[in-house]
Amino acid sequence: MNAVQISESEHYRPYLNKARPVVRDVHECEKPNASVTLYSAINPEQLLEIQKNNWQCCPEHLFAQLKLRPLSNQRTAEDVAQQWHVQKSGAGFVISFKVDAAFLHTLPSSELMGEQDYEFHISASAIKPLNKNIIGSISMIKAFYSALSKLNDSSYRPI
Repeated sequence: MNAVQISESEHYRPYLNKARPVVRDVHECEKPNASVTLYSAINPEQLLEIQKNNWQCCPEHLFAQLKLRPLSNQRTAEDVAQQWHVQKSGAGFVISFKVDAAFLHTLPSSELMGEQDYEFHISASAIKPLNKNIIGSISMIKAFYSALSKLNDSSYRPI
């Protein structure tokens, strides 16, 4: 699948500019053993680190990012992968993972575009607790490559 190419003048993540305090309807998450699926757009380097961790946890270092920012909406993560990671590194990937809902309520978050579209803010110090609350394995669900990319390394391609 070819990624959308955007010009340098366009802002890469316009939906993150207007973060507002979140009022969440948590009745679904109050059930015992409830889990929530989160999505994250990552670059090839981050994908390799997750593979090294046997798809069980997120890397403890954040690749020069101040926070890990998983999303509640898969489509938003796909947009970030296409419009940001493909532009910067030639490839972008979307991963998904389930997290214990009780843990998720301890994290700061921002509402993005709609009622069910949240971005969670996980600082570097909270990566270990996040990994302890991941249920099952991390999955790569989408891959995007630049039409102009010269990625010949098969390690970036889905298996």
